[in-house]
Amino acid sequence: HQPWKTVLPGMTMGQWGTHFGRTQTWWEHGGPEWIKYLARSQFLLQHGKPVADLLYLDYSRSTPKPIPGFWAETIGVAAFVSRLSVKDELLVRPNGLSYKVLVLPNTGVMRGDVAAKLKALAEGGARIVGPPPTTSPGLADRERADALVASVGQTLWSRYAGQVLNQPIEEAIKTLALEPDLDIVSTDATSPLLWFHRKSETEDIYFVSNQTDLAAKAQVSVADKGRAPELWDADTGLRED
Repeated sequence: HQPWKTVLPGMTMGQWGTHFGRTQTWWEHGGPEWIKYLARSQFLLQHGKPVADLLYLDYSRSTPKPIPGFWAETIGVAAFVSRLSVKDELLVRPNGLSYKVLVLPNTGVMRGDVAAKLKALAEGGARIVGPPPTTSPGLADRERADALVASVGQTLWSRYAGQVLNQPIEEAIKTLALEPDLDIVSTDATSPLLWFHRKSETEDIYFVSNQTDLAAKAQVSVADKGRAPELWDADTGLRED
């Protein structure tokens, strides 16, 4: 809210944010264009569902290291145990999101219920990358829990060789012959170009963002979707084949 029409530039939010209102100095100097850019971008980014190839099982709410060409998401233990299944070798959530590879934390410690779920996913055809579990973290029924976890680690990593891999994810991507979802073939941008992929029933939408205030050129390659690509310019609204 901006209560004063004649006080310019009016109130600000200090260190807590940026005031968004008609009395700001930029409102008539780039403001309308910026708002149109946001509207065009959000129109596309509200279509469909996000696409990610990698799903990281996360024990500590950490952010995984980005792998060029592949988008990743994380899943907590509770959701992993209760809300993940396998269909056509893809890991699937109840909301329809799917992933090609499950990436385990870099530790041999794993709860018994997590190990049991991991076994079920592997038996369903899921591709799994990470070190085999060897021991459980708790003291309750420790002997039985350790035996369960160790058995899962020994069985899966031997029985499903080629599907369950003890490799860094960068190497596993090559072993599994996964193609990048989006590849920045070349660019003269002074900082990495960021991107995001969403998919609807009829469209694949890739949002590519230059994070600097300098113009940049890039050659971008995406997986073949069997459709003709279009380039949408969020700044101007122009579309090109």
